[in-house]
Amino acid sequence: SIADSNSSQVATQSLKNHLRNLIKTKIKISEHLPNKGINVLYGPTGAGKTSMLLKIISAAVKKGISEDSIAVISYKDSRLGAWSQTQMSCAHVGVEAFKIKDRDFLKNLYQEIESKRLILIDTSGIDVENNLKEINSVLKSANFHLVLPADASLATFRNFCSREKFVFNTLFISKFDESVSPWGLLQSIF
Repeated sequence: SIADSNSSQVATQSLKNHLRNLIKTKIKISEHLPNKGINVLYGPTGAGKTSMLLKIISAAVKKGISEDSIAVISYKDSRLGAWSQTQMSCAHVGVEAFKIKDRDFLKNLYQEIESKRLILIDTSGIDVENNLKEINSVLKSANFHLVLPADASLATFRNFCSREKFVFNTLFISKFDESVSPWGLLQSIF
């Protein structure tokens, strides 16, 4: 939009207009959130995985998916208060929540809840690669969603996207507001 500009003022105005038009385009985020299948959310500690999980549940319910057909699994998350936060949040929206400490229990639980339309697995930010490998070994059809805060550093992005690490299906950006500078994340993506 600025290639044909003959001055920096014209280019600046053209760029502003282009950005305004992009902002006016309403993207319905809820259309891009998972509403079926097994979905694993992972990322660094404090990235907003549990909050994203609750947004996914809210969007699914708004689309008419019954709370009874949704289940949440907290996988190997031993952070102080993490389970109680998940448990209370799920109880508030009427969704079943389970705490899993090992791969075998995950396998047994899945056999009991596999008829659920939407299964969301919240993971710990600790020992991520091993936990994802364990989940994948039991739940081959799972989709993996990386959750990174908008202000994630280039190093954090590279750490979670390196070839040795687990490959994600979707990247969710969390904690984005007017006070956040997403430069590391944007540099990583482009």
